[in-house]
Amino acid sequence: MEVAASSTKKPIILYNNPKRTGIDCSPVVINEVLKIHNIIGIKEAGDHNKIKEYVFPQGKEIYLYSGGEEDLNKKIELGFTRLSSVWGNIYPLEVKNWFNNLLNRENKSFEYDEQLNDLLSKSPIQQLKNQISRTENIDMGVARKPLGMLD
Repeated sequence: MEVAASSTKKPIILYNNPKRTGIDCSPVVINEVLKIHNIIGIKEAGDHNKIKEYVFPQGKEIYLYSGGEEDLNKKIELGFTRLSSVWGNIYPLEVKNWFNNLLNRENKSFEYDEQLNDLLSKSPIQQLKNQISRTENIDMGVARKPLGMLD
């Protein structure tokens, strides 16, 4: 909180991703952080139901980013209005259109669902790097497995 409070000019989006960081911010902590003037959003990649407990300051717009595509329809129903997308790295326009359709309550499925779920089921970063290297013909370098991956 002190870092956010000390930066008077830079807008900040809080990133709560327990799987990646090992830390899960509680709603109590998030509610305190939301009071800081330059906090403009939250990316919630943990339990998306926690946003029911968030208290948003009056007169301050807070962007709610869904941390990933899983259960996106449910997340939008809860109030998420932005998407931090893994799939968008491979299908940027298609993901944007799909997300906008969901925001507009057009219950459209994502046509690449099966391929992407399969692609990302093991090690998302490694799989994305390899896929982008193949489809975009961009040398992304060696994509090692994350530390601790056994397969």
